[in-house]
Amino acid sequence: MEYLKELFQLRKHRVVDQNTLDNVYNFARKSLISLVLLETIFLYLLTPYVGNHAFVWYGITVVFTLWRLHDAYDYKNHVERYSLERWHKRFVIRSWMTALMYAILILFITPQLNDYYQMLVFVIILGMSSAEANTLSYDYRTAIGFLLILYIPLFMTMLLITKVETIILAFLLLIYFFAQANIILHSYNQKKTLESKEEIISEMEVMLQEKQELLHSLFEEAPIGIFSCDTDCSIINCNEKLSTLFQRPQEEIIGQTAYKVFQNSTSGDLHRVLRGNSLVSKDSHLLPNNEELLVEIKYFPFTDSDNKSIGLIGLVDDKTQEHKVQEQLSILAAQDALTSLLNRRGFEEYMQSLTNDLRYGTYYSLLYYLDLNDFKNINDTLGHSTGDIVLIDISRRLSKALTVSCEICRLGGDEFIIMIPFISTNMEVMQERMHYFSEKIIDTFKEPLVIHNSSHLLSASMGMLIVEPGFNDIGELIRQADIAMYQAKGSGEATSFYNAVLDQKQQEEFALQSDLHHALRNREFILLLQPIVSMTDDTVIAAETLLRWQHPTKGLLNPDKFIPLLMKSGLLWDTTWWILEQTCIQISTWKRQNRWNLEYISINIDVLQLLEDNFAPRYLSMIERHGLKCSDITFEITEQTLIENFKNTKEVISTLQQNGVRFAIDDFGVGYSSLSYIQNLSLDTIKIDKSFVLNIENNVSDIALIKTILHIAEQFDYTLVIEGIENEKQKKLLYDLDNKLVYQGFHFSKPITKEEFGIRYLYSINMIAS
Repeated sequence: MEYLKELFQLRKHRVVDQNTLDNVYNFARKSLISLVLLETIFLYLLTPYVGNHAFVWYGITVVFTLWRLHDAYDYKNHVERYSLERWHKRFVIRSWMTALMYAILILFITPQLNDYYQMLVFVIILGMSSAEANTLSYDYRTAIGFLLILYIPLFMTMLLITKVETIILAFLLLIYFFAQANIILHSYNQKKTLESKEEIISEMEVMLQEKQELLHSLFEEAPIGIFSCDTDCSIINCNEKLSTLFQRPQEEIIGQTAYKVFQNSTSGDLHRVLRGNSLVSKDSHLLPNNEELLVEIKYFPFTDSDNKSIGLIGLVDDKTQEHKVQEQLSILAAQDALTSLLNRRGFEEYMQSLTNDLRYGTYYSLLYYLDLNDFKNINDTLGHSTGDIVLIDISRRLSKALTVSCEICRLGGDEFIIMIPFISTNMEVMQERMHYFSEKIIDTFKEPLVIHNSSHLLSASMGMLIVEPGFNDIGELIRQADIAMYQAKGSGEATSFYNAVLDQKQQEEFALQSDLHHALRNREFILLLQPIVSMTDDTVIAAETLLRWQHPTKGLLNPDKFIPLLMKSGLLWDTTWWILEQTCIQISTWKRQNRWNLEYISINIDVLQLLEDNFAPRYLSMIERHGLKCSDITFEITEQTLIENFKNTKEVISTLQQNGVRFAIDDFGVGYSSLSYIQNLSLDTIKIDKSFVLNIENNVSDIALIKTILHIAEQFDYTLVIEGIENEKQKKLLYDLDNKLVYQGFHFSKPITKEEFGIRYLYSINMIAS
């Protein structure tokens, strides 16, 4: 089947390669002379029977044969004359034309011969076809085509003779054709296979040679040292780079065992490599010029085709420069670029080295955390370059004042940390040494700094910490010292010893501040109302909204526990808008129920919130949306914050007042008590702070102060509200001063829920009328 498949695919076969053409033309030069002789024999045999027709046939046939011979020599000498494809076409056409001439002989001349000469012609034709097919075998398409052109007429002629013998011979001829075609195909495939193998072998030899040259070039020109060892770990070869690295001739290295040249690699290590395990080793060598060479050696096993170990290969990489760069980078990474002191990372590494010291487990150490006071003002006023000069000078002073054993670090900005390790095992000695060193540090600030020809006196706040033996949490040490520094800054003192109680309080506040971020979303805030009543008959005329926090674990918290944290975390603005919204909703509800009979509800608001963008339009829009009057709500502003922000808030307050919003001054008397803002803003209410009422029964001066405030309120037509009345005696004393006063306090009612407030003090106006 494969044979027939190949035979029927002849039309797809195209041969234009140089090798095939060389072979067919070479065979043509050798065989075509013999073919001319054979054709001459045909002429001799045919002339007596066909006469001049034999000469015509002979002449044409010889012309084609000689033409083919000419092409064969022309191809040999002038192959560049035509393309390979054209040479091939010329060869095929002339060969097939020769076959055609033999076919003509068979068809038109052979029938004129007697039986003997017919058989002779048939035999000569078969022999000639066999020889010609062999000549053309390198191009099996042309060879088989030649046979077809020749055998088809021969087969037909044999059948037309109509003799039993010739008919049998005709079918034998058919079998002979297929056999000969098969031989041609087989011969062609064998030749091609042989040529392919020869080409492959040739290519492999070239590739092998190229690889050998490449490996040799790599071995000699590689930028790293390379060596090879036998199974005894003796170095049998090394490149020039290895010799240069070790500053030794190759002859001194070759012959030595690798574990003697590279001493960190033991004999056992290298024998494990020989058994198939790779190895990476690092070595340090002192060169003849007394410089240190640091190398990394990578060992690989070397095996033969049977995977049997025949040695090992080593790659030696110079790591000296890389190591130096890493050391420099480590120094730079641990050093403050401005002052050349340790930075935070360097300090942590230093502390880690201390904890690994045996003394750290038994000796106390000292840690100081230092922060420059008002350093920001220097940067803002004189520029950051001047600030850098100050930091450099402070670093120099500290380094000069302290002992060599002390380590100074600039954590960042204007913060420094000083560690004095392994002072004593006695706590009393530590207390004395702590104060001694703190005085030396503080003394460094007594000398003024000369900046731009002017003197500047700096101060610092410093936290002090005695480091317990074996305390390993470096981050916690820094945090505790930082807490102590802030305790000093908060107290106004130059130094402060770490106070664990205050630290615990601060941590609790931090946790509480974290919880505040969820309080509004989780609806943990509640609003209480405290009545504001007349002094004469205790009629409830207004109320103050007070915020409480129902903490999920700590219970109900008063504002003094969380309002400062709300301000610190930036959550006060959202909370205030929530209070305003809830108050508007409540007033609107009571108005719809026809129960609203108060003059106003007051709400505490931070003055800074009035400076928020679009505060006035947003608030007035809220009032309008709930259908309220601006006078239904009064804003209470503390006296101190009003004075501090008087210029900035004056315009906003005036805008709100023009729309009917009322304002009250809360905690009056505990601030600066300036009368100018009272006159300029024309506020509505003054609330006297409860601190004036607390000791009114025993302190005559408090009564005198209240009288003065009463007189001021009358002059500016202010409503006066007294806060913090807790008993009947306090109320009577104030009633005797002025019975038109308004008050609030526990004596009348503590803050209560809006539901309870509505039940107690708000009734349907229709019910009152009836």
